Amino acid sequence: MPGIANPIVSTAEVQTVTVDATGGTFTVTWNGATTNAMAYNVSAATFTTAMDAIADGTGNVVVTGGPGASGGGTPYTLTWAAGRGNVPAPTTNPALLTGGAGAAGVATTAAGGSALADPWLSVGAPAEPTESVVPDRGDWQWCMMEVASWMAGEAWSDDPANVSPVIAQLCKLLNDRLLDDSRQDLKDWLVVAPNGVIDTVDGTKEDDRQLMCTDWLVRTFLPIWFNAAGMTDEADELAALPAIATGTLDADETIAVVAAAGMTARAVADYAWSDLDWASLPGDGRADHPLTGEYFPFLWPDLVADYDHAQLELAQRCARGAGYAEDGTDDGQEAWNTARRAARLAAWDATGLVRGLLWDSTRADPSPWLGVTGGTDADEDTVGLAAWQAARDAIMATVTNGRLARETYDVYEVRFAAWLAHLEADPGENPFTAAYNAAVASADAMLVATAASVFTSLSDLLDDLCAL
Repeated sequence: MPGIANPIVSTAEVQTVTVDATGGTFTVTWNGATTNAMAYNVSAATFTTAMDAIADGTGNVVVTGGPGASGGGTPYTLTWAAGRGNVPAPTTNPALLTGGAGAAGVATTAAGGSALADPWLSVGAPAEPTESVVPDRGDWQWCMMEVASWMAGEAWSDDPANVSPVIAQLCKLLNDRLLDDSRQDLKDWLVVAPNGVIDTVDGTKEDDRQLMCTDWLVRTFLPIWFNAAGMTDEADELAALPAIATGTLDADETIAVVAAAGMTARAVADYAWSDLDWASLPGDGRADHPLTGEYFPFLWPDLVADYDHAQLELAQRCARGAGYAEDGTDDGQEAWNTARRAARLAAWDATGLVRGLLWDSTRADPSPWLGVTGGTDADEDTVGLAAWQAARDAIMATVTNGRLARETYDVYEVRFAAWLAHLEADPGENPFTAAYNAAVASADAMLVATAASVFTSLSDLLDDLCAL
């Protein structure tokens, strides 16, 4: 394996000193300086102190192990600070050692390396970066895979020859979906396998890796979203599907279960949007409707704290079917319809959480998500596309049925949030824009924890793919 030619993290030099003696003393010389004489069985702490005196200051090297003995005993290990990079090996003078072989041998067990770049991962660029020949914070054009190419000493590319094609596609998806600060965590995987993505190319493992991705997609990713929507039966059914592995994938069964779960989620979301006339607002006594029943009374104390009391009284009057205007000339239906349209748009936009992760990646070559009957060129036949549709509908159900809002009473369900924002829109402010922005904030609040769980599980998946 070629390993890393251009490191982005400094690595520590590790050396050993094996003392084969039963008495006497020895010295160590490094960079022209020599320690005081040390007993053949010197303690590691005393050895460290002796090295501090010759190694350009305290803390540059730590000695562990020992003591020496006939046959070599336990070797002393000298671990240099990573920032020192490649460190010349010390020499020893064993002339005063007695017994045993009377020797103190030195060996380098891990060569240190100095970081040659300090990359700041970005979404990359369609062409080779021009500002710098190395990835650093001064050039934000480098994505994770472009840095991997540079580290391996390859020509610039976002398809490095040293990274498994399936792993590379997954890394590109993560790189492009994460926010700037979170994206930097991907640098933890820019190390050699099995702990990282570099040197993971093995043609005999690519099918297995693709199947591992598909298994995660169906039995981990989808249940996360269906549980968030309160659809635990569907989540359990997806998680209980047989593990997807070489020779065991039942394409028809997998797509059928995924599609059925998605259809149920769409039905839940559609019901939440159906029959939403003015009479269905909070306070009208329809306990079976997501926006009514116990939801509004529990919200009232917080609403009084957050909103103008007179505005809320007006809202209550509207909720009971009274006029929106003081003179009763407007029944409020137009205002509610406007807020509902804004909320539905915000709910749909929230499904972008999975669009780039799944929909776009069904066109990747290779797709991390297995094309089960027609390959990556037939989107309608891929597990990835079926999962994208099901996850999209689960997100719609999550943000429109108000389950999380009703459980916590501290997150306004998207339509209710839009309606309140519409009611209190400032003069001259576009009420639709105010309603949409409030609905987006509500959806984000309900989805943020679930999205974090998804990316945590993706990190675990990446670990498993690298270790295969």
